[in-house]
Amino acid sequence: MFWILNWGIAVRYNKSGGALVHSLGFKGAKALQNNKFKINFNSQTGRVSGLCAVGDRYNMNFCNESDGLGGVLSSSDVSLFDGNRPLILTDFYEQDQRAAVTFENGILRVVVEHYFAPNGNYHQRFTITNLLDFDVLTEHGNLGFVFGFNDVYTYAEDCQTNRCHTHIWCGLQCAYMNALRMGETGVSLGVVLLQGSLKSYSVQGCKSNCRGTFVLNHSHLALCPHESKTVEFELFWHRNNFEQQLWNYPQFVTVSAPHYTVFKNEPISFSFTRPGGLSSAQVYCKGMPVDVSLEGGVAKVTYRPTELQEHEFIIIADGIKTVARFWVSESFEQLVINRAKFIVKHQQVTNPKSRLYGAYLIYDNEEEYRVFNHSMACHNACTERIGMALFVSEYLLHYPSDLETRRSFELFLQFMLREFVDEESGKVYGSIGKSQKFVRLYNAPWAITLLAQAWRITKNVKYLKIAKKIVYNYYEEERGFHFYPNGFLFCTILSAFHEAGLSREEDFVFSYFEKHAKTMAKTGMAYPKHEVNYEQTIVSPAVNSLAEMARFTGSEALKQEALKHLTLLGRFNGQQPDFHLHEIPIRFWDDFWGGKSRTFGDTMPQFWSCLTARAYKNCFELTGNKSYLKIADECMRNTLCLFQADGTASCTYVYPFTCNGKPGAFFDAWANDQDFVLFFALLYRFF
Repeated sequence: MFWILNWGIAVRYNKSGGALVHSLGFKGAKALQNNKFKINFNSQTGRVSGLCAVGDRYNMNFCNESDGLGGVLSSSDVSLFDGNRPLILTDFYEQDQRAAVTFENGILRVVVEHYFAPNGNYHQRFTITNLLDFDVLTEHGNLGFVFGFNDVYTYAEDCQTNRCHTHIWCGLQCAYMNALRMGETGVSLGVVLLQGSLKSYSVQGCKSNCRGTFVLNHSHLALCPHESKTVEFELFWHRNNFEQQLWNYPQFVTVSAPHYTVFKNEPISFSFTRPGGLSSAQVYCKGMPVDVSLEGGVAKVTYRPTELQEHEFIIIADGIKTVARFWVSESFEQLVINRAKFIVKHQQVTNPKSRLYGAYLIYDNEEEYRVFNHSMACHNACTERIGMALFVSEYLLHYPSDLETRRSFELFLQFMLREFVDEESGKVYGSIGKSQKFVRLYNAPWAITLLAQAWRITKNVKYLKIAKKIVYNYYEEERGFHFYPNGFLFCTILSAFHEAGLSREEDFVFSYFEKHAKTMAKTGMAYPKHEVNYEQTIVSPAVNSLAEMARFTGSEALKQEALKHLTLLGRFNGQQPDFHLHEIPIRFWDDFWGGKSRTFGDTMPQFWSCLTARAYKNCFELTGNKSYLKIADECMRNTLCLFQADGTASCTYVYPFTCNGKPGAFFDAWANDQDFVLFFALLYRFF
């Protein structure tokens, strides 16, 4: 069937299999618009390709350039969907302020209705119908709803006006997304689930500067013959008041907790409620009921865990089912001790005949063996491997009587000065043999910080004199003033020179650090591109460098500049009731470059999450603002899930259910650079 009504009133195309629909391309179909939303459709897919706010000065399109919104994906599970029969666009209908798009695959029909509610907000309603004469039971991952937001990194100024950080919570019947504009330059987009249940999300098309398209995976769905069920979303605009607006929705359940990561012998405590308060509440953990107190419409739980692992709580609030996830860690002191001993025993090369003698290497927890690849900078014995040495150095300042670890650290220093730091020129290389192939401006700051730590441990001024040469080379030869490294700890380095009585050297180093900080201040938020176009670890060095220089000099101007950057940095962080996500910044390329599984997709947490914790802690020290301290503490705590009680560790957790078609939801098997977390946690005395 193929028929057309008056172009200004209604448009309808229909052809079984969608071939004619695709060839015609829906020419003449108009956009939907009211006083809040401007919406356009992709003629080839039937999905929304344009989603803009009326009156937005930048006319930002919240849809990504490839997949858009409003699509439906079915599984390739042959037993359910008969040989990977995808849902095909078969019908498009538009009239006045409504549109309906139909997808079919001979088993399911999904009709997607697009319309505006009386309050002006935009709705997408998916009606899923079983076309068969027998039941269809979907499983987790069989059926998903496509939301391709513009979560893409181009360059700093464009990101802050025309791109968004998508914070996602698939908490069963309480589910939402916050497509938060990367800069405070206009409205952001909220999405809330009105009907249905979302168990997880997947990502497709993820790569280094593009987070990909999100597929919200529905929970198990049972459809009797020819039965229909509905999943519906409402989309709304907000100005940094996303959670406040969620209180307009009766199915919203808010969970609050002092910490989403607790230490051994600490209780898990949380409360939850919903708009108007609760009349009934149940909670389950591992299938067993958990005691709940209900007072004044708020439910409270205090649970004493007996195992060091993830704890998922199923919450039923007035019949609305959702989840909250917590991590129980070994005590911080024991975690640190066990990790240091593991590195010394398992991750250091102790064969004097090896070119790697003294190096700390990647450790494969599955193979229980060290990993080294000279041809890949991310997998060699230098670069971020310095993180292990930094952690060991700070450990020794807290546990100076551990002579075995002291010998291990000094062996690493010998390796570093032999293989990738030139004592005479101050040049820092990225691989052994002082190879010119891998020279990165990230490397020297880590080496300088480590040499300052080495002086604190050994009191040998030789290390500070080498550090001074590296500072000179970094700025004069490598032009590091415009680079945003995460390894510079201005206060830590300068105080080492001061404590050593090297006042001339201190003044020399300070002059370069001050110029670097002032260059950042002058650059403002137009950050230069680095290995990724725009990211959390481009913004966090600006906060940390400016805040530390402000503390060192007392400069009010640098203080205010640091706080401006902190505002941008905080937008990377999520607020979901899950230790993987709560106050954890968005990152999505790390496992591909630094992990064993080489998987693109959200890495939350990943070890560089700790740089956000460091930034907030620095700004707390600068201002005394306790809200900064709380964020810092939560971020650092929730990154500790990368460490196990036995001393093993993981570089990252890959969060989505699937990533570019590969299974997700796992800790990567490699331990490599996560020890920066423990270094900063010890140095800044978090716990």
